[in-house]
Amino acid sequence: MTIMNTGNLAVLCVALFVLSACSTSSVSTSESKAKEGVGGRPAWIDSPQDGCSEQEMCAVGEGPGKMMAEANARNSIAQFFETRVKGSSTVTTTSDTKSSNNGLESGKVNETTAKQIEELTDEVLKGVVIKKTYDDRKLKSVFALASLNKEEALGRFRDEMKPLDTQMEELVKDGRRSALNKALKLNEKREALNQRYSILAGGPYPAKVSLKELLGKKREKGKENVVVFVEFEAPKEAQDLKNLVSGVLTDNDYKVVVDDGASHLYSVQGELVHEQEHMQVAGFEQHKFILTVRSMDKAGTKLGGLDHTIVQNGRSFNQCLAKALPELKQFLKDNLVLLNMD
Repeated sequence: MTIMNTGNLAVLCVALFVLSACSTSSVSTSESKAKEGVGGRPAWIDSPQDGCSEQEMCAVGEGPGKMMAEANARNSIAQFFETRVKGSSTVTTTSDTKSSNNGLESGKVNETTAKQIEELTDEVLKGVVIKKTYDDRKLKSVFALASLNKEEALGRFRDEMKPLDTQMEELVKDGRRSALNKALKLNEKREALNQRYSILAGGPYPAKVSLKELLGKKREKGKENVVVFVEFEAPKEAQDLKNLVSGVLTDNDYKVVVDDGASHLYSVQGELVHEQEHMQVAGFEQHKFILTVRSMDKAGTKLGGLDHTIVQNGRSFNQCLAKALPELKQFLKDNLVLLNMD
C-alpha cells in the first residue's frame, strides 16, 4: 500500500495550478466576461445583436488583422443600408428632344421610375464605432463588432435633410425653370437620405415640398413655350458644345431653335476660341481655351453672361482640346441656368 506524502501532494497541487495559470490561451478578447458561443468564442461573432442594446444596430467584420476586421465591420453596416436602398424606387425626370421643320427643338418632361442605387456610405459610417474585438489565434483571424446608435443616426439624417427642405422651399417660391430644376436635384439627395432614415425609423421623415408638387410646377413651366435661339461658334472638333447647350436648355424646359429665322423670345450666343502659348518643351504644345456665353432678349439687351478659361498642354492641338472639353462641358452644365432667361 502506497501512501502519498501530504507535503508532496501540496507541492504537486501548487505546481499544477501554476502550470494552468501560465498556459497560453488560443484566444484573446477585449471583453473580460463575454457571453460564449460556439467553441468558446464570444456569441456576438455569430449573433452580432447579442453584443449590443436595442438602441444599436450591430454588425461583425473579420480580417487577418485588427484594422481589416474593423474596416469590414463598418462596411457591413453600410452594406445593410445599401442592399435595402437598391430595392427601392424613386421618380426622376428626363427630357426628350424633338426637332421640327422650322428648327424647333421641344423638350418634354417624362416621369420615369428608376432604381435608387446612389450610395451615401459616408453619411452612414459617421456614427459607427467599434465596440469589441476578438483575436482567434487558432483561426489566425480577428473579429470586430461595429455599432451604430440608431437615435444618433436618425438625428444626423434629419440634420442633413432640414437644410435641403429649406432650400427647396425657397426655390419653389422663386418658381423659375432653373430654380425648379435645382430643387429636383436637391430632392434626389434628400430622397436618398430619407430612404436610409426610413430603414432605421420604420417610416419616412416628412418633406415640406413633395416631389409631386415639384413635377407639377415643372410641367406648368414647360407649357409656357419660351423659345430660345442658340448659336455657337467653336473649332470643328468642339461642335458638340452647341448640342450640349441646346440639351441643357431643353432639360430646363426651354424650347430651342437653331434657325435664326424662327420666332424666339431670347437668344444665347456662345463662342470657344483658343490661343497657342509659348512652351519650352520640345514636342509639346500649350493652348488657352476661352469660353464665353451671353444671353439676350429680343431687343438685344444683355441679360446674363458666362466666362471660363482653361489652359492645357499636350503633343497637339487636338490632344489639348480633348483634355479641356470635359471641364468646359461641366461648366456649361452647371452654369447655363444662370443666364436669367425667365
